[in-house]
Amino acid sequence: MPESNQTTAVGRTLADLGEFFASTDFEWITDNPAEADTYNNLLRWKNTDVAHAVLLHETERAGIKSSRILRESFAAALQSPKYPSGPPYYKVEGLEQIEGTSLIFGIREVGIDYEHPEPCFVLLEAAFEKASDGLPTIVKTFKKALEFVPTVEGFEDLHFGLSSLESNAKDATFVAATSSEKGEDFKTAFWIFSRVDGRFTQPKLLRDSTGKALVVTHKVEGIVFESEDTLLAICDDDRALTTLDTPKGPATRKPNEAAYFRIKLSY
Repeated sequence: MPESNQTTAVGRTLADLGEFFASTDFEWITDNPAEADTYNNLLRWKNTDVAHAVLLHETERAGIKSSRILRESFAAALQSPKYPSGPPYYKVEGLEQIEGTSLIFGIREVGIDYEHPEPCFVLLEAAFEKASDGLPTIVKTFKKALEFVPTVEGFEDLHFGLSSLESNAKDATFVAATSSEKGEDFKTAFWIFSRVDGRFTQPKLLRDSTGKALVVTHKVEGIVFESEDTLLAICDDDRALTTLDTPKGPATRKPNEAAYFRIKLSY
């Protein structure tokens, strides 16, 4: 079994509709036992009523309810010459809503199975349609909105995969975190891009004040805008008890702790 938390991505509010979305990673291939279907869920809830979240495109197998049917949508949108029927394995690690009309899913990796992952940076777009209750649900035909190879200068030997996605709705700015892991050696780089006339621009590396690519030695798996020019980045270094530089000096992370830091943006 892959080591993974079930809920991996949460969409921002649809401000005019009071809607929230959350997705699991959809990484379990379809011939696993029905219990694994719980890794294949897309949820929607209204306002703050998360206790009454609705499972979208509900599918039931052996008494287990999930959104498993959406795996067909992901696989179809991820077709390639290498995987003409879509990869049997993929992993969702990003979710954003755009313009109140679509969800954007960020794909971290594809492959034949979870033991042979191929890191990637792919964005899939799923449009909304009105359901019988008048609230949005998701069209099952997804499309590939962006495919990008994140090569980081100075770290050309590493393969980075998308690990978080965030947008600033005010100016249509998107930021993505891409991480690489070799055992307990983690690296994360950040990318900034936008959406113009319904299309994503080419991501550009986020750089520090000296002009170098901003690369941190942790695996960032959550980013959020605290303000228009400040990002909060939250790390998940798996089981590695990494050493952190804190205002009080070096500290070793405990198993139940997560490192976080802030990034000040200057446009």
